Amino acid sequence: MEPDHIPPNIQQEVKYKIDTPESPEVLVRHVKDIPLKGLPRFAEHISQEDACRLVDHKVSPESDQDVLVCRFLKFEEFDSSFRILTDVYDDTARGSAFLRCLDGPVQARAIRLGTTSYKALRSGLAAAYRDQSGVQQALILEMQERFGRISRQAGEPICDFITRFKDLWEKTKLLPNQCYLHEATICRQFVDSFALMDPEFYQHLARNGVRQVAQLKMVTDMVTDLWSRELQARTVLRNLKKESGGRANILPASKASIVPPKSNPGSGSGDVPSTTINGQRTLICFSCNDPHHLRDCPSTSEQERQRVIERKFGKTKSSNSPPVVRRTLLQELPENVAIFPDGSKLPYVLDYGAEAVVLSCRYADKLLSRCPMAIKSRVDADGGYIIFGARQFPVKVEGVIIFDLVVTTAVGRIHLENIAFQLVDVELQEVFLSRSILDRIGLDLESLFRELLESCPRFDVASLNPAGNMQRLRRIRDVSPAADFVDTSMERMDDEFETEISDPQDPQAWKAMKDAVVEAAEALPVEFKPELRQMLDEFADIFRSGLSADPPIKIPPLSIQLIDGAKAFRCRQRRYAPTHYQFLTDISKQLQDYGCIVKNNSARFASAALAAPKPGRPCQFRLCVDLRQLNAITE
Repeated sequence: MEPDHIPPNIQQEVKYKIDTPESPEVLVRHVKDIPLKGLPRFAEHISQEDACRLVDHKVSPESDQDVLVCRFLKFEEFDSSFRILTDVYDDTARGSAFLRCLDGPVQARAIRLGTTSYKALRSGLAAAYRDQSGVQQALILEMQERFGRISRQAGEPICDFITRFKDLWEKTKLLPNQCYLHEATICRQFVDSFALMDPEFYQHLARNGVRQVAQLKMVTDMVTDLWSRELQARTVLRNLKKESGGRANILPASKASIVPPKSNPGSGSGDVPSTTINGQRTLICFSCNDPHHLRDCPSTSEQERQRVIERKFGKTKSSNSPPVVRRTLLQELPENVAIFPDGSKLPYVLDYGAEAVVLSCRYADKLLSRCPMAIKSRVDADGGYIIFGARQFPVKVEGVIIFDLVVTTAVGRIHLENIAFQLVDVELQEVFLSRSILDRIGLDLESLFRELLESCPRFDVASLNPAGNMQRLRRIRDVSPAADFVDTSMERMDDEFETEISDPQDPQAWKAMKDAVVEAAEALPVEFKPELRQMLDEFADIFRSGLSADPPIKIPPLSIQLIDGAKAFRCRQRRYAPTHYQFLTDISKQLQDYGCIVKNNSARFASAALAAPKPGRPCQFRLCVDLRQLNAITE
């Protein structure tokens, strides 16, 4: 098999054959000089057109980070095109052509690397652009914001939008640490991008469970299939409306408002919404708006079907009672959240014992970058400590920020103006509203108790379950692994859910675990062991005896530097004992579910996973990775 046409002005050409398992004879051309015609060129200058193409917005000349991010993305775009166009040439010839495609200072920088290898030149320049001060953090923020902004444009075919979204994800996977974005989060953002452009189709996707799928290829396949069905249904409705001369009240998707025909109570025809056009009866499902009976809807359960009928007609299929007013369900009440000026949301806590309103420093920085005009004042504190929440130790105040806030309740919204937030360098998942705020809006506990005492109340609280109903609810979120650099809470507000803390462990088991922890801490002096026991009791919801879906610890990401001439490798196939294999399978699935690891079948420099037995604990293992081969090629 011979490659495509090679231009005739090649100075030197050497042909040789190599044998591969896939093809017995593959002709490889070694050339000394590759013609530059048709190849892209790269210069460090960033124009506004480049910025709009690379980051979807104009950049300010005074913003160094924006320019450096655009320069790195422009280099990656140039290298991607160059790599595809010169794929048939060898490394040395590609390196020579790569140098000649560079313009200005970047060419001099590449020459100073002292090599003609394309791979070495490419990795050296990419590292130089990527490792400049502030580039990695700005690049992470930029890529996450691009996924938050991307949406289907008006008139854009859905296949083109899917291709554009997948291309953006493929580019992101090539960046360091995938910009700390997980495929499950990307899938949810892809589905949520339809909410503004086509809310009817977005509801259809949500009903079919597409938002819960964590693989982008599967999500795009499901979206394509559901979109084709949606187009067919909309085409049928449009044709029916056209045939009726525009008089039929037929609308697509969830906006369809079709009055069902009157039927005798109990006849069972209440689940057949229809219209009569030109003597033909047209059926439309009340749940998914497809042209079939509600009882035949594949995506609606029996319980949901009864709720749909009750909502539409005020009665069930088998009920002869008159329509009744539907009561508001508990889950339909608005969530108690605080809405910030940029539209982001955080749950709030009414803390009558808090000294001031508290907010995380990182969240305040994100708010300042997204909506600077809403910030009325910000000052850096020169000291001071504060106690809030369940903490027994004071936390240092880093600064004070003032802006307006909207608080949602079950009965409406409350607008709070000129709130002074105390900024603390602590990862918070909620906003603490202090006693002064509660007193200002009339929530004075002492006054409420006085009014309560006037009626001489008596309450039997024996039925309360302190381990159940009285426990605090905690929000579980998909936290970014780069907590030091990125705050993706503004993008995760729609994805959170509530769960109740599990019941306390058995006292004997909890005491045995505490004893094991204290005994393991042999390095501690004897006088500190009682304090360790006290901390275990006080922070029982923080200490873990196993893996869980908790946020990661705040440490910088690990980076390694390969030596020159390092060759990619993959670990050989290994045989594991059945117990080891089962342990590795279970722990890998658990880590993948928690977002700690990502499956990658084509990973280079892959090391072997091992199940090491725990000393003195039979049939218990710990996950290890054999990094000896990788350490041999790292600096």
